[in-house]
Amino acid sequence: MLLTRPLLPSARMAKLEDIITHTTDILQTANEERMLSDREFNLQLQLRLSRVNLTKSILRSKILEFGLGFPMKEYLYIVGKLSTEIERCKKEVKGIQIDLLTELEIERQLLCNAKIDETIVVLALRGASKSM
Repeated sequence: MLLTRPLLPSARMAKLEDIITHTTDILQTANEERMLSDREFNLQLQLRLSRVNLTKSILRSKILEFGLGFPMKEYLYIVGKLSTEIERCKKEVKGIQIDLLTELEIERQLLCNAKIDETIVVLALRGASKSM
């Protein structure tokens, strides 16, 4: 039974909640640092996360029907609809996280390119003023 414990719906749920928390933290930090310039993308991401949080709450309610701890009844749900729904939700959150991280890297690259261009202009102006 110890080997199957990570497959229990409650264990899967804990992992799902960790992923959601991590993704939400990344989004919050990105917004605080004003790293997401595309407002539409930001709103779509927030909508997707809100939907995931609703699904998480529904799934959590189903798990609470088993009672607290690891009662024997929960072992019957290691494979089945509840576990499948949790894994589907986890996959959605990972997709959100990938989209968010990809967008952040694009924004970082744009900032780096702007910084490089700015530095080139400053160096060119200094070089031009020294040659006069």
